[in-house]
Amino acid sequence: LPIATKPSQQHTINNWAAEVMQENEMLYSCGTVHPDAEDILDEVRRISSLKLCGLKFHSEYQHFRPDEERMLPVYRLAGELGLLVIFHGGWDPFGTDDVLAKPCTFAHIAQLCPETTFIAAHMGGLQMFDEAEEQLAGRYDNIYLDTGVVSGYISDEQMLRMIKKHGAERILFGSDVPWDPPENEIAMIKRIGLTDEEQELIFRGNAERLLRKVGRIK
Repeated sequence: LPIATKPSQQHTINNWAAEVMQENEMLYSCGTVHPDAEDILDEVRRISSLKLCGLKFHSEYQHFRPDEERMLPVYRLAGELGLLVIFHGGWDPFGTDDVLAKPCTFAHIAQLCPETTFIAAHMGGLQMFDEAEEQLAGRYDNIYLDTGVVSGYISDEQMLRMIKKHGAERILFGSDVPWDPPENEIAMIKRIGLTDEEQELIFRGNAERLLRKVGRIK
């Protein structure tokens, strides 16, 4: 999930990501575009031609709000091309006090771009789980949530409640290495009371379905 922190980086990063995928069939990578890039739509098309899986954004490092009007054509084009759109969600230790990627912004773009599949990392908003539960969980079929680095911030009770409310079929396993060992999220998912079938969806099934949807696996 690479991120371009300035427009001049996006071409090089996407070329590298495509090379990584070509060299290792067990790895799947998204591409990246920068909101300030003049050729952002052309680069989205190129990302699709490179057979990358989607677009990764990190508002706290790219300095934009997900629901800015200028970004809507980017998301809509991604949807047309079958690309996933993945966001960091919520607080970040290297961000500012003004969190840019809030659950409400994901709710907004999900409504405005219903044909695009969005993934809001960190269960929709790190350290903003009450807002994510209220505004995202169970509300939008085109939003997936991921479990990256949440085990040290969310209670088992709220984690289970959010998964049940949103549906295990729209939860993706994430670890956010190197910030958190994957063993922590694995342990949490196994202990909170999910069925074997729900765990299988989160650990593997949902990712396979999305990769199949974007045409990266058969």
